Amino acid sequence: MSGKRMAPKNAQPEVWTLPPLILHPFADSKGPGQLVESSRAGLMLQGLLPAGSHSREELERKLLAGRYCEFRMLFYIGKDIARWIDQCLEFVERTPELAEEGIRFQSFAAFVVHDPPESVREKLRRWGVVDYKGIFSRALGLNGMFAELPPRELLTDEFLRN
Repeated sequence: MSGKRMAPKNAQPEVWTLPPLILHPFADSKGPGQLVESSRAGLMLQGLLPAGSHSREELERKLLAGRYCEFRMLFYIGKDIARWIDQCLEFVERTPELAEEGIRFQSFAAFVVHDPPESVREKLRRWGVVDYKGIFSRALGLNGMFAELPPRELLTDEFLRN
């Protein structure tokens, strides 16, 4: 976050330490297996894997169950990120040098999507996440749309597919 103030030529920019971004593990005990089943069902529906004795309806059900599991994970990551952004905004409000700089929710959202702290990137790599930008932007989008996790029945199949 760059400020609008001009610093003397040889001055070092001031560095502030933000609250830590804590991401909770985003899978329950059946989550990983459900995601694998969903991926396999998707490949079978596309004809890339043999469907065997599975009916189209069964494959579609497995695909959508996995997509809802992914939706849940993204929703809770979005809650973690939004909580962190709120903590950062409280820090900005309490810091006189930053309070008038025009830093808003969107400032921190862009920061975490495009340049998350290395510790967060490392945690995501350990979880097998490569596209943190896609994950974080989708998570924040879902958090902006839903105050609480909606039950599966409230989401259309089309919403979950796409």
